[in-house]
Amino acid sequence: MKTKAIELLKEEYLKQAPNGFFETRRACLGDDVHISIGLIKEQRDCSNNIRENDSGYGVFTIRENDEGLQLERYYHRLSCKPESKYYAMSHKKVSYRIIKSKSPQDLAKKFSKYLTRFFDMVKEEVANDNLYRNEDIKNVYLESIA
Repeated sequence: MKTKAIELLKEEYLKQAPNGFFETRRACLGDDVHISIGLIKEQRDCSNNIRENDSGYGVFTIRENDEGLQLERYYHRLSCKPESKYYAMSHKKVSYRIIKSKSPQDLAKKFSKYLTRFFDMVKEEVANDNLYRNEDIKNVYLESIA
């Protein structure tokens, strides 16, 4: 069930960010799976070739238990230009609750709603020229966001 859920989550993410980054890896302990996402598909296109420098980088954990599936956000933010001269950058987030579901399809549907809100925020920040180091991000990554 978890494998099907991961496939559907990837499908939903890449539907909204076709040139985005989606990667899974098993947790060191337990049966959890960590999901890393970002706006930039190729790591070499990230600032200083560091994946975590992607302006829309995030990490989620999916687990399966007796109650069904659970998708928890570890962190997911959008890096924007600083709001104060004392900071290197600012971060904006979309509100999030742990997504719980009995079926992979329902989990993906709820994740899709979250992503829609996140990418609406991305589009707004891009339109306002407020994305952090937006001059370093190739147009192919921002133009493809649904």
